Amino acid sequence: MLGDASKPKFRLARCEADERGQLAIGAPDQIHDALDNRGVRNRFGLRPAHEPDGSPSPIEIAENSDRFGVLAGVTALNLHLHLPHFEPVNEGADKYDVLAQQHIDLSAPPHPFVAAGNDRFNAILQAKPGVFHGQLVVCDVTIWASVFGGLENLEQLWQNVVKRPRSGP
Repeated sequence: MLGDASKPKFRLARCEADERGQLAIGAPDQIHDALDNRGVRNRFGLRPAHEPDGSPSPIEIAENSDRFGVLAGVTALNLHLHLPHFEPVNEGADKYDVLAQQHIDLSAPPHPFVAAGNDRFNAILQAKPGVFHGQLVVCDVTIWASVFGGLENLEQLWQNVVKRPRSGP
């Protein structure tokens, strides 16, 4: 059980697998715990960089790790003002590939992650082959939204997800 159901601020997370075995986790306040249990820490709220024309800056894609072509033809994500850095931790370091990194807006208010010398954050992770049953990609839900710019890339991302191979690790 995730959380304490006797405390009003917590709701029980409802986990269900669909017909393809993909896990859906409810109760957003529980997702951090679910990721931690799988070796990923959701850290920070970082502002992604943008181009002089205001469009999202290009992402860096580890093309050799994109086994399912999820990011084929995708050049940028969006400009949500606080996106997380997904950090593989503990056993997660051996379970995930960093699929995409997004540059940080260095003109944003000071942040300890930037002060430590970082200029990009892990925007999308993908489980390595054979680690989990099925295919697991970890990213923030806001990259799927059109209200933060990057609509052409979002359309390409959705097309890639729909057309990806359905079998295999």
